[in-house]
Amino acid sequence: MLLMSALLSLIMYIREYKYKILAFSALFFLILIQFKFLISTYEIRNSQYFFAEKELLNRRYRESIVNDYVYPGGKKIIDNILLTEIDTLSVLYNSDKNNFKSYSDSLYKKIIYDLRNGSKGDTFFTSLVMGSLNEEQLLYCITLRDLSVTVDGVNYIALYPQDQNERSDMPINGSLDDFSKENEVSNISVSSPDPKTYRISYGLYVDHVSRRINLIQQMLPIFFFSLVSVAMIIIIYVMIYQNWRKQKRLTMMTTDFLNSVTHEFNTPLASIIVANQSLKNLQIEDEKLQLIHAVIQRQSLRLQRLINQTISVTKLEEESVERSFYDIQDLLRQILYDYNINKTSEVDIRFDDQVRSSAQPILLNEFLFTTLVFNLLENAVKFNANKKKRIDVVLRRLNNELQISISDNGIGISEKARNKVFEQFYRESGELKKSGLGLGLFYVKKIVEFHKWRIKLNSALGKGSEFIIIISRD
Repeated sequence: MLLMSALLSLIMYIREYKYKILAFSALFFLILIQFKFLISTYEIRNSQYFFAEKELLNRRYRESIVNDYVYPGGKKIIDNILLTEIDTLSVLYNSDKNNFKSYSDSLYKKIIYDLRNGSKGDTFFTSLVMGSLNEEQLLYCITLRDLSVTVDGVNYIALYPQDQNERSDMPINGSLDDFSKENEVSNISVSSPDPKTYRISYGLYVDHVSRRINLIQQMLPIFFFSLVSVAMIIIIYVMIYQNWRKQKRLTMMTTDFLNSVTHEFNTPLASIIVANQSLKNLQIEDEKLQLIHAVIQRQSLRLQRLINQTISVTKLEEESVERSFYDIQDLLRQILYDYNINKTSEVDIRFDDQVRSSAQPILLNEFLFTTLVFNLLENAVKFNANKKKRIDVVLRRLNNELQISISDNGIGISEKARNKVFEQFYRESGELKKSGLGLGLFYVKKIVEFHKWRIKLNSALGKGSEFIIIISRD
C-alpha cells in the first residue's frame, strides 16, 4: 500500500513538472555532449601531437642504425654474447626447463647490462634530435621488446619475454618513463631465416617534457568557447523557464477569469432559454413565429456552448474538445439558414451542393465548424463595399476529398497580405477599415489545423476572395 502511494505521488509529480524535467534533462545531455566533445578533441590532439616530428625522427633513427640494432654498435654487443650460446640454450630448452630459465635469464641480463653500459645513447640521441628538430626539451627511451633464438631458422625460443602474455618494453637507454602509442617513434623487428640466429624487436619513444601542458594550452580556445556556449545555453534555459512560469501564471489567471465569467453568463442565458421554451409551449399557430423560436433556441444553445467551451476553444487541445460524425450537407444548410436570418436584406447567400447524394459523415466538432463558417461569412460581408453583397458557398467532391468553397464579390486581398491574413491580430490597412481584433481568420486557421484539414485562399484586389476548406476522407 505504501509502495502504491509512493508510485502515485511520483506519477503526479512527473505530470506536474514534466516540462521542467524535460528541460533540465535536455540541458544535462547538452552539457554531457559538450564534455564528451572536449574529451574527444583532447584525444585527437593527443594522437596527432608531435606527429610530423615523430615521422622525421623515425626516418633519421632508421637511417642511423642501418645494419645495426638498438643503436650504433648494439648488434656487435648482442652477437658477442648470444651467438655462441644458441646450441646450449636449445639443449637446455629441450631437456631441462628450469636450468634453461635461469641460464637464459642470466644471458638476457648480461645483454641488457652491456647494452646499457656500452651505450652512447645520450650523445647519439642528442645528435639525432639536434640534427633533425633542433629541440632541447625532449625525453626519449630506447627499449627492447623481444629477443628469441632459433636453431633451425624456423622455430624460435623466447629469451624475453618468456611469457608472451606479459609482454612489456625493457628500457635500454633514456629517461622517458611513460611508453604509449602516442609517443612511439619507431617499432623495429629484425629476424633471419638462417639457422643459429636470433630475432630482436626494439623501439624508440620520444616526448616533450611538458606534453600535457602544451596540449591543454592548445585547447584553451576550444575550452573557452565551449564554456561560453554552455553558459549561454544555461542562460537561455533560465530565461525560457522564467518566461514559461510567467506564461503559466497568466494562463491560470485567464482560466480562473473565464471560469468566473462563464458562471456569470450562464445564469441569464439559462433564463432566456427557459423563457423561449415557455413561449414556444403557448401553442401559437403562427408558422413564422415557430421558425423564430427555433432560431432563438439554436442560437441560445450555441451561445451557451460558446461560453462553456471558451477555454477549450482557445487552447484547441484534442483531449478537451469532443468530435462527432455529422452530415456535412445538412449542417451547412442549417448554418447558412441561421446566418441568413439577420442578413437577408444586405447579402445574397447561395448554396450549391454539387455532391447531391448524401456525403459520408464527417468527424468534426460542431461548435468549431460553425464558428469557422460564421467567421468566413462575416469577413465576406464586412470587407465588401458593394450594395448587393453576394456569397457563394459550394460543396463539391474532388478525388477523395470534400471541398467547401466560400467566395464573395468583396474588395479582395492584396498579394502581400495573402501570406499574413491568418496571423494573429493581423489587419490589413486599406480603404475599407472595419473594427475588429484581427482574430477571425486566425481562429479559422486554428480550427482547420485542429481537424487536420487544409485551407486555401484565392484572392485579388477588386475581384473578391475565395476560401477553400479541404477535408480529406482518409
